[in-house]
Amino acid sequence: MRRPYIAQRLLVACLIMIAPVAGCKSSNASPSSGPSPSVAERIDSASLDWIDSVPDLHTLGKPTVINFWATNCGPCVEEMPMLQEFASVHTADVAVIGIAMERSSSTVESFIDEYGVTYPIGVDAKSTVGSLFPEVVGLPVSLFIDSSGRVVETHIGALTASDLDGFLAPAR
Repeated sequence: MRRPYIAQRLLVACLIMIAPVAGCKSSNASPSSGPSPSVAERIDSASLDWIDSVPDLHTLGKPTVINFWATNCGPCVEEMPMLQEFASVHTADVAVIGIAMERSSSTVESFIDEYGVTYPIGVDAKSTVGSLFPEVVGLPVSLFIDSSGRVVETHIGALTASDLDGFLAPAR
């Protein structure tokens, strides 16, 4: 005689837990939230510590590769020379920007000196990038941005030369 009462209470408890979620829809933006911030606005609000030069993403006007990396990430280290070569060869066509997910700017400065990196590098010493860039789910991650500032592709994992050439092809 007690069993139906226990089952009834369990059912009510489950419904109470599920009810608040049942009518929810997943949405990137609600009508009242306005347009999502641009990549340039997100980088500006990240409060990055820039090494050497600070890029103005609002006025670049050309395709851009933003590479999120860390000095202790093996695939990040492996792709760094290729990214540097790509940046050097295509400097007129494409911007390359690195964002180091590190606490120490001095660690990053030593690293980029050792690897001869000359493109702009921002250091996320305050760990703000994760909340601003949900695309960064691991390292390395690269965002391919078109000339109007929109993310056209997200690449998770190490880049290859053909990945970079594939991004550049439509821009030609």
